[in-house]
Amino acid sequence: MSQRSARRRDLRLLPVAGGCWASAGGGIAHPDAAAAAAWVMWAGAFVALLIGFRVRATGRRRPSGPKRPSGRGGVSGALALTAVMLAFAASTVSHIAVAEPARRSVADLPIGGGRAIEIEADVVGKVESSATGYRFDALLRSVSVGEIHRPSSAPILVRAAERPPGLDLGARVHLVATAFPAENGDRAVLVATASEIEVIRAPSGPFAVAAMLRNGLVDAVDGLPEPGACLVPGLAVGDTSAVDA
Repeated sequence: MSQRSARRRDLRLLPVAGGCWASAGGGIAHPDAAAAAAWVMWAGAFVALLIGFRVRATGRRRPSGPKRPSGRGGVSGALALTAVMLAFAASTVSHIAVAEPARRSVADLPIGGGRAIEIEADVVGKVESSATGYRFDALLRSVSVGEIHRPSSAPILVRAAERPPGLDLGARVHLVATAFPAENGDRAVLVATASEIEVIRAPSGPFAVAAMLRNGLVDAVDGLPEPGACLVPGLAVGDTSAVDA
């Protein structure tokens, strides 16, 4: 295969990548339409695949004789590429459609007006320092608003003024907080500001080992000249807790 042919084959990935990006953007901007869009894309991929097989089979059944360029190979190739592009785009939108019910059930909770809510969640992101304290990504296990108790697995962003011992990636926490819906397109469904935060289960297994190593590195550079000392953990293991916001 020549270098030009190899480059031409590589360029066939551009429509697939572009279709995935476009479908992801459309699904995030309009999540209510994600399920319908996914069905349409899956159907389109199936139809393109069937037509491509039919075109290819028709070309093989041509009578023997002098070969003439028919263009069927190009048509079947274009249909195959279209089927692949639609299949990848459909899988992207399907993921959004599957996640939307859990996200919607949390977003529809009556949390306005600074109402206090109780949250149980697993920490799934690095605990970072911020201008107001600390923040981290978490995955809901349940949320309670008054008498409403709803199990959920939606992602949230938590902001807290203090960092209790054991609060690290892999921990399970109980929060008393106020919350508001995140902006459309954000990964998190809610942004919760915790007034009380309790670690009900510290990180275990690999998460505990990783937390121990990170904390050990932070302690090891304590006392070294600034600002280099606070940068070492961030450059080595991504721990920016010692860096001023």
